[in-house]
Amino acid sequence: MEKLTGKKSNTAVFISGRGSNLKSLIKYSKSKYSLIKIKLVVSNTINAKGLNYAKKSKINFRQSPC
Repeated sequence: MEKLTGKKSNTAVFISGRGSNLKSLIKYSKSKYSLIKIKLVVSNTINAKGLNYAKKSKINFRQSPC
């Protein structure tokens, strides 16, 4: 894979449950090939387990019950 050049884009991720996709995105965003930086995680479920990934990675998060 070729290293991409350029500034990383600030990104928000929306989740509703376990956060398996969020976990993958966080891992990818930390690679030298990524052009994203996850700055915010938003969940429509108050106790979404995926928010734990945000907490562990020190990413800001918001919980918004629908």
